[in-house]
Amino acid sequence: MTLALQQPDNDAISGLPPKWRTEFNSRFLTMQQFGNGQLTKLEAMERMHVSRATFDRLVTKVKEMGWAGLVPQYKGVGAPAADGLPAEFISFWKVLVEGNQRKTAPAYRLLIRLWRTRQPFEFQEVKYKSIPGFEGWPGWPNIPSGWGGKGRNLYRHQPKKLALTALRQGLGRARDLYGPKSISTRVGLWHMSHVQFDDVWLDLKAHLLDSKKLVRPQQLGALELLSGSRFAYGMKPQLWRADGTRESLNEGDMRFLFASVLLQHGISARGTTFIVEHGTAAIRRDVREIMQRAFGDLVKFEDSGMLGDLQAITGMGDGRGGKGNPMHKAHLESLHNLIHNEMAFLPGQTGHDRDAPEFLGVIERHDEKLLSLAKRLPLDVMKLFRFRTFEWHTQLVPLVAGVLDMINKRDDHDLEGWAALGFLTRQYRLMPESNEWVNEDRLLALPAPTRNAFLAMADEDQRCWQPRRLSPHDVFTRGAATSEMIKVPESVIAEILYQDLAKPRKLGHDGVFSFEDREIGAGEHTFDGLVTCPDGREMRLQDGETYETVLNPFDPKKLWVYSGTRQRGAFLGLASPVQRHCRADADASKDAFKRSAKALAERLAPTRRRNAHLTTNETARNKHNTRVLTDHEQAKADFTRRATSLLNASTADHANNTTANTDHENTNEPDW
Repeated sequence: MTLALQQPDNDAISGLPPKWRTEFNSRFLTMQQFGNGQLTKLEAMERMHVSRATFDRLVTKVKEMGWAGLVPQYKGVGAPAADGLPAEFISFWKVLVEGNQRKTAPAYRLLIRLWRTRQPFEFQEVKYKSIPGFEGWPGWPNIPSGWGGKGRNLYRHQPKKLALTALRQGLGRARDLYGPKSISTRVGLWHMSHVQFDDVWLDLKAHLLDSKKLVRPQQLGALELLSGSRFAYGMKPQLWRADGTRESLNEGDMRFLFASVLLQHGISARGTTFIVEHGTAAIRRDVREIMQRAFGDLVKFEDSGMLGDLQAITGMGDGRGGKGNPMHKAHLESLHNLIHNEMAFLPGQTGHDRDAPEFLGVIERHDEKLLSLAKRLPLDVMKLFRFRTFEWHTQLVPLVAGVLDMINKRDDHDLEGWAALGFLTRQYRLMPESNEWVNEDRLLALPAPTRNAFLAMADEDQRCWQPRRLSPHDVFTRGAATSEMIKVPESVIAEILYQDLAKPRKLGHDGVFSFEDREIGAGEHTFDGLVTCPDGREMRLQDGETYETVLNPFDPKKLWVYSGTRQRGAFLGLASPVQRHCRADADASKDAFKRSAKALAERLAPTRRRNAHLTTNETARNKHNTRVLTDHEQAKADFTRRATSLLNASTADHANNTTANTDHENTNEPDW
């Protein structure tokens, strides 16, 4: 056992940490004297203050690694100059490591097997006569110096983490963990300048009373980058089809959300860029062409990229199943984490990163057993059961809406660029101990004496005011109120929605569309047959006719109506839902009856126009009969008046009775 040192070795030793170098020097001198026979094993153990087992282990390390085996806590620092390893061997070693999709240790064990076999071999379809850099198998069967005990010395020469992660997990993951960071800022954006869409699975399960299995929610969301507000979203349960497959969010649902954003918010007069994905949150080419035809350069679309599962070597992957570029959508990814964290207290949690809790199976079996009773029990009875998960429509949907509203209205955040953009305000209180704070908007609305009192206390005691960051909701609302927005015509949105989303629905003879859609909600949905056309006029649809319609599940307040089979796809207008009123509300009942009477009159108007001649004839007939009856009554009244006059005259002059009778007989009056 020799421990001769060369100058490169001394250079490497000088690079050791001081505490390692001190102990190494002591071990090196002791081990050198032991090797020269100047010290016995017991004396060497006592000088080094180690046990027999430790001493034997050090001797073994020195035989395998040379002087590097004496370095405390050895991690490859201080190997011989250039490690004594040829460059071609180091390159081959990296190929072995990169060939294993999980660990490095198996690559070292393979290297040792190849060395001990001492035969030509083939690796990754490449034939080798010997291990590169060690042609002729020098020193065989001894392990070459520099390979290190169990390959620890070779670990220094394995590929960097960026390369290993790119080969083992994909380029997208490598960029996320070890790639260069792209630092951006929201400073310079404007309201609705950039809107980013993405989908996210919620880590929980819920139940539908008309479903046999628990469902998992999936969301599509829109994030306005300036404010960081998730100002629009849609949620849908993953339903089971009859063939056992699952129905999740798709490109059609993305169009529904996109149409809802356009209808409710429009686009910025300065221009809007929509950032979308290639998967669920994708916007197809034909939809983009519709928007660009209508708005030109004011609308742009940007794709987030497909780097997730692509391999680092050309040809290793075709890009299918990619997860998108996480660097490109960092805003939404961080928001998704916040949503998961805030909803982690809800029952039915599926766990983080697919690590489902053990009790999830118990919850699923319990609730699905209750759901199996749905066919035998009335709905009212089913509602009385106590499930371990939330019911979708009545419990989960409003609760998720509340959580997202709370996230949008949070002011305890650290969003980038807030100070530079001036998204800061103050809040005040009248007493240092008070918990009732008043923000600047409310302060300005107070009467002058009260407002002055708050300001005076703030000047007197700094504890009576504090800075506050505006919430994403505040910034978004302020931007919507002060920015110039362009309303997207309903005809453009109708064109986006139509395509493969329209469904034929028949207008009932009562003038109402009635249908069920469990994605929208339980029960029957009813819409009036009176539609508002794009030009603002109202048109009553034909009873009993079939029209193509679209009901947006993310904005179910309007029914988009298109012409039927005669002129398929022509947009007619928007139908409003039939309002239901409480029977105890007298005013609402009167309004409902007025609307009903108006609708009835509108529906009968064509019939009245077609039969106007009947009305005219009937009116003339009634007038004639009335005139005849009036003339008769008038004649009768005149006769009575004259008869009375004659009777009075005869009573006054009895002597002229005979003459009066003669006169009566000669009159032309009718004999009543």
